[in-house]
Amino acid sequence: MLPSRLNLLSPEKMKRLSFLSNFQFIKNILEFILIILSIGGIVLLGGQMVLEDFSNELNSALSNLQNQNADTNKEIKKINSTLVLIDKIQKEFEPISYLVPELAIAIPDDVLLKTINIDKGNKTILIDGYSPTREILLDLQESLSSISWIDEVEIPISQLTEKENINFSFQANIIE
Repeated sequence: MLPSRLNLLSPEKMKRLSFLSNFQFIKNILEFILIILSIGGIVLLGGQMVLEDFSNELNSALSNLQNQNADTNKEIKKINSTLVLIDKIQKEFEPISYLVPELAIAIPDDVLLKTINIDKGNKTILIDGYSPTREILLDLQESLSSISWIDEVEIPISQLTEKENINFSFQANIIE
């Protein structure tokens, strides 16, 4: 048997009742969504406050660390600048130690050297010293001239006019 339904409402009231029930349903759904959004907003607002507090504490701790290590940071920067300067010097360094043994062999035993200045930039060697005789000084000139990387050795005439106890100073050019 089929259930029987007796509807005593007029069609206008039925439409009105249907409209009110649909409206009430939509209103309940919107209220539920609004409550969910409110709860979500409250949670997000609380999360923002917690994150801001954490960020402030982190910035404060970082600031304290930087203040505590300011001297160390300055020392590190100083060391780094020194290392950069040393690296620049090392890149510009040209060794001349390979020149010294051959130069030392060419100098006679009786000659006493005061200064040897090797300038690779100007390609010159300045030699100052003492020679007991003119012949030993001329031997020095000849032996220095025989070195393959020395171009010309010119001893000033004023130094060659003396016979003994000669304080000499002359310049030689380097060949590369």
